[in-house]
Amino acid sequence: MGYIFVSYPRVCEPEVAELQKQLEACGIEVWRDTEQLRYGTHWDARVTAAIRAASAVVLFQAPAWFSSRPCHIEEEQARYYHRPLIEVPFDADADDLAKIAETIARRFAMRSEDDDLVADLETRAAAWIDGGSRTRLLARGRDLKRFRRLIGRRADGTTDVARTFVSRSTGHARFVRTIAVIMVAAIGLSGITVVAGNVQIKSVEKQKMEWREMSTVMSAVRLTAPEEPFAAAALALDACEDSDEESWYTDLVLYHRALEVETPVSYGESAPANIAFSEGARTSLETASGVRIALDEASTGLLLYDATGEVAARAVLDAPVLAIASDPTGACVAAATKKNIKLIDTARGQVFRTLAGVVPEAGCALAWSDAGDELALKMPAGTYAIWKTAAATRTAASTDCWFMDGCVLADGLRWAVLSRDGRIALIDRASGELLEIVHPLATDQASAIAAGANADTVYVIAFNELGENALWKLDLATGAADEVPLPDGFAPREVASSTTVSDRVAVGSSDRVLVLDAQTGDVMQDITGSSVSTLAMDEQGRVFIGAVGGGLSVVEPGTSELARVREAESDILGGAVGILPGAMPRAIACSGDMALAVGDGFNQGSSRTLTKRAGWWELNTGATGAFVAGDVGGQARAVAASSDGSVFAIGLSDGGMAFMRAEDVAMGTTVREQASEIRACTFTPQGTQVLAATRDGEILVIDVDLGGFDATTMRERVAERVNAGQSFGLFTDESVFW
Repeated sequence: MGYIFVSYPRVCEPEVAELQKQLEACGIEVWRDTEQLRYGTHWDARVTAAIRAASAVVLFQAPAWFSSRPCHIEEEQARYYHRPLIEVPFDADADDLAKIAETIARRFAMRSEDDDLVADLETRAAAWIDGGSRTRLLARGRDLKRFRRLIGRRADGTTDVARTFVSRSTGHARFVRTIAVIMVAAIGLSGITVVAGNVQIKSVEKQKMEWREMSTVMSAVRLTAPEEPFAAAALALDACEDSDEESWYTDLVLYHRALEVETPVSYGESAPANIAFSEGARTSLETASGVRIALDEASTGLLLYDATGEVAARAVLDAPVLAIASDPTGACVAAATKKNIKLIDTARGQVFRTLAGVVPEAGCALAWSDAGDELALKMPAGTYAIWKTAAATRTAASTDCWFMDGCVLADGLRWAVLSRDGRIALIDRASGELLEIVHPLATDQASAIAAGANADTVYVIAFNELGENALWKLDLATGAADEVPLPDGFAPREVASSTTVSDRVAVGSSDRVLVLDAQTGDVMQDITGSSVSTLAMDEQGRVFIGAVGGGLSVVEPGTSELARVREAESDILGGAVGILPGAMPRAIACSGDMALAVGDGFNQGSSRTLTKRAGWWELNTGATGAFVAGDVGGQARAVAASSDGSVFAIGLSDGGMAFMRAEDVAMGTTVREQASEIRACTFTPQGTQVLAATRDGEILVIDVDLGGFDATTMRERVAERVNAGQSFGLFTDESVFW
């Protein structure tokens, strides 16, 4: 049946004890902290586990509740684990506990089956993580089916750990089934001759052994990297030493695992010339942006205070903090812990990068370069380590906009980026320079933009005076804003166009797409049959539709019917490319006869490609969790194709920019040097850099790493790291043996 967790201030213990009796009389089990667990540490494991497994969390909001930090932390944990909240205002002089118990019992009885299933999933996922991510703790059979259906229904209603647990369980189940099929096939073929049977069985055994060896090496690299990144790099080199051209993709995965944790570019007794240290290790400070930062009571997290003195965000770390330092802009704070160094976004308290290779010690200090592109650690013994923190990313412009979407204008020279309030930033596409910000349309909510027929025209989806979504045609030169008439009942949500097919624009609602004549507004195509989550139009006027359920479809010019699509024989998921619940596309990029859709659950195989071959559209799976190195973020909101169509750039919700090769949807490196969500991106005309617009109003210029697709280059990079570690004295060959 489940139980209720009660969050309450200590002074209300008598009233809560009585409330517990009332609820238990109704047959409802109650869990509450009766041992003052919260006052030893705010993240006591037993309290966390109790909240995670609860079917509902009651917030007993007596006046003292609002001033209780433990109560607020319990509420945060309940929200993090997506537990149903029952808020109970309580005034001792006016409220009847019996009536409150009846209200709680009634609301508890109304909870859905999914609420209890989420609790079960989160508990299983936590046990898996705490148990060392062992295979034997993964979900199987009926439980796995239930969890997968749950993720499909509530993709945003579970934690990243839970989704990873289900993904790993699914991958393991698929692996077991694959091996079983291979073995059955081998045994069936063995009936031809005894010799042939023996060969098949040996082949299966060899393949099983290779899979085990690969899995063992990858696990070893992954587990070694956080503590001994140089050893992990050497381990990957050793594993790939005898590789051939056919296995380069596996090599690349291993290289990425080894490169997952950053290592210093220098280490020694010479103090850095361009970095000045303050006296002593700092454990509190105020950033240039006005955010005050201090350690929490347990010294394992940072509290970020806003201008009013309230805690605006909290960063929870996995080891005690020894020193902190803010970058020159105040957007990032570095925290040296007893394990490594974490870079934290001060706007949200989000850890977005780990620097390792040197283990900080008590008495250490941190300092940034004036440009904010290097971070130095001073050890008590007088040695210094320096990391590059912005080797591939440059901030071209900072604005107060909340960027939502972007498009390349018809002249190909400028990039227009839409802000939520209707402002449009015009960016030089070659340099990333901010040319101007225009405001032809004042609105409470603008969400999507597409280029018009000429260089100064754009189409925007934004609220009108009635607070309803409308399609607007804007003239950036004159400031004119005209609402485009649409059929009655059509509520636009997405818009797309093509700079090479200037006579049409596609507009999508929840279940319908209209292709309009750009001059007259007449409907040229009326497309139904797909629940629309995003749109794109290619240079031939084909309309690509991302579906809410995870699908991807295409409509050819001159027709309103969805094109017939077949599953690609090369699909790496083997039959899983249709509707994938919880994997809703958020953005589509087109290149030649190929379109790539990315979106929710990106690191769990949600990306899709549609490619036209021999007159057929083939649907294929893009990057998947099994082949994407590191944590590339659970959601992608932006994607762009290079002008030659060879590379896709994918903007991620955690601030990273991932690169994918179009030829075989192979993932290259991921640049993650800032934390703000990337909302729009485009390649520069030269194709060597990507411009990115973030939710926090930054325009970034990010270098494209083509070397991330080359096994030889990646091997050389890893070797350089190993050699550097040895020369720094931070790594010896003996540490590789495991």
